[in-house]
Amino acid sequence: MKYLNYFLIILGIALALYSDSFEDYNKKTTVLVLGMAAMMIGIYRISKKLRSRSDRDNSNASDDN
Repeated sequence: MKYLNYFLIILGIALALYSDSFEDYNKKTTVLVLGMAAMMIGIYRISKKLRSRSDRDNSNASDDN
């Protein structure tokens, strides 16, 4: 399932780069927004699995006692 996150990020980047090839402004904007949305979903899914810095600091402080 973690490969889905990386796939979404790469797909989003590819769509954003591909959107430059369109002449029609509406198509270009639509593909660019879809690419950015896919990339942001992939980044969000990866980042929600990471612990926050305060959680790491609290766990280190409790280990010292």
